[in-house]
Amino acid sequence: MKTVGAKGTYIIDYFISDVFVWLLVVEMNTRRTYAILSSLITKINGEWKAPKETKENMTALNTIQSLNSLIINGVNIKHLVCDQEPAFTGNDLAYWCIENGITLRVYVKNKVSNFVDTNEESRGNHSTLSILDRICRTLRTMNYNAGYGTIIYPEVMEYLINEYNNSPNTSFTKFFKHPVSPNMMTDEMEREFCLYCAKMNFITHEEPEFDVIGHKVRIYNEASSMDKLKNKLLEGVFKVISKEGGLFVCESLVTGDVVKVPRWMLKVVI
Repeated sequence: MKTVGAKGTYIIDYFISDVFVWLLVVEMNTRRTYAILSSLITKINGEWKAPKETKENMTALNTIQSLNSLIINGVNIKHLVCDQEPAFTGNDLAYWCIENGITLRVYVKNKVSNFVDTNEESRGNHSTLSILDRICRTLRTMNYNAGYGTIIYPEVMEYLINEYNNSPNTSFTKFFKHPVSPNMMTDEMEREFCLYCAKMNFITHEEPEFDVIGHKVRIYNEASSMDKLKNKLLEGVFKVISKEGGLFVCESLVTGDVVKVPRWMLKVVI
């Protein structure tokens, strides 16, 4: 299933690299990405200063300040999608969204440490959150491949975001049949791409093999290039026990752990 949403839908999450913390904001349909450095992190006499505790940067206040800075600069936010980060689930952000006419949707993330050897604590269980997860991994890989090691510094992050937004996106390029980057997406192009995705989603949903409730499955592992283990599938076999919204609820036949994933991440075991 292809992930698209109403115009003005943005996915948010915090991105951490050593002491540096950014709010990442991704436009769902165009993949245009913004990274706003925490206001508590400053550069004094050529040296970066940051709070000792990373969590101090990840607050509702910092989230609201970062989103306000985007709105002031012309970013038209109508809908927000996020995970269960404490900064996103309290009343402060909810009230701010109401005051600004913005809808807020919170998704749960899957804990994957029981199934794959990874540095990540969790991954998006919904295609929407997976978009941002993949962008995070792309930024880390770009930084590493550029020779900057594992820490992304603010000056480099600005460069990485610019490179990402101006590099051809695989899905857009395939659809439009010529290189198209997030920054090249116009309103008309966005509308055309979203209509195509909605049509393809409907066709996929109507296929007989789409419903896999009761089947045994393997789950595809969206492994990062920085992961220690690069398996294409999560460890073990799962059984699909139900469906919640657009997600299939899968129970591990080994550990009993439950994960919720979109259909495209499931491979039926025959």
